[in-house]
Amino acid sequence: MFPKLLLYVFFLLLFLNTETQAAPLTFESTRLSTHIEGAAVGLEAFIAKPALEGRFPVALITHGSSDTPEKLSAQEELGNWALDFAARGYLAVAVLRRGYGNSDGVVNQMGGSCESPTPDVLLQHDADDLEAALKAIASRPDADMSKVIAIGQSRGGADVLALSARPQAHLTAVISVSGGVYHLDKGSERLPFHVYDHCTSYRDKLIAALGDYASKAPMPQLWVYEENDPWFQPDIVHSFQEAWTDHGGNAQVDLVSPRDINGHQLFFSPQGRAVLHPLIDAFLRDHDLPSWDMAATDALRKQLTRQQQAELDTYLVQGTAERALAMAKDGTGHLHYNEGRGISDRARGQALKICEDTEHKPCRLLMANFDVLPQTVSDDKNE
Repeated sequence: MFPKLLLYVFFLLLFLNTETQAAPLTFESTRLSTHIEGAAVGLEAFIAKPALEGRFPVALITHGSSDTPEKLSAQEELGNWALDFAARGYLAVAVLRRGYGNSDGVVNQMGGSCESPTPDVLLQHDADDLEAALKAIASRPDADMSKVIAIGQSRGGADVLALSARPQAHLTAVISVSGGVYHLDKGSERLPFHVYDHCTSYRDKLIAALGDYASKAPMPQLWVYEENDPWFQPDIVHSFQEAWTDHGGNAQVDLVSPRDINGHQLFFSPQGRAVLHPLIDAFLRDHDLPSWDMAATDALRKQLTRQQQAELDTYLVQGTAERALAMAKDGTGHLHYNEGRGISDRARGQALKICEDTEHKPCRLLMANFDVLPQTVSDDKNE
């Protein structure tokens, strides 16, 4: 009875002191109207943010290369990450560069080959797109451009490094996941870097470009790679890191143990996301950037059994927005969650249904995304 009373008091106090009951997210598929190289260019984008008034810090998210660029979709490729950053309080903008999906223009293939390497030309061209996207975002009334982070995967990870060297971009922080550029053979096929691939000229050019960017990019950066990435193996990553730090760059580089058969899928696989989320949140907090509030979650944790605490941890690091967490109203049994829903009401309804179907008793919602939900007095009276 006493633990149940504590749980009641905690939720009652939370209810009385909560101004909003875990506002859902709003999102849209759209096009950014930009100007690049003197021409009007539309870039496909997926934008998500909290359904609240005001300005939000900006998270610009971009993608890697693709063998079928015309089939890429900003929402399908990057939508989960946009929603995840929105759940952390950001105006999250996932953008496709020129030639991808419904973006105007043609795909940038200016990286050269092993014999004639031009990785800096490739990255600067992509950075033009990202800088133009930021200028378009700056015109929005809900964008707080005093805090802007850029997130990129694979080639997009290298792109945001190039962008970070541009003072006019005003980046606050950078996150690169599996970041880099492949070299091309004579048939223009993308090939990975290996220790003995006889393409030191391309690697050297890329490493030199990174060193140049580092000397102009003072903001903190987080780089994450999986040890079994077939494209950017640990020796190459160490070379990237050495060039960056030797030229004054500030990068936290994490080489994580294998989670997938192909480590280059770190950004997309559930196993990869489970390791990325804690690293990203710790990085954001270390640099006074918005992340989710741990205080209410820590208070909730104290009311749970050890098994339920482990299930809460799984929910926090592994799930994707929008998500919801439920438990039996009497506090027994397991915690149950539903994730990856574009609409919060759907995630909440599914979490409750899963809980009640499994526990065979009435359930209540504990969390929506990262917000501990206030519990009404009527909920507890019905137990």
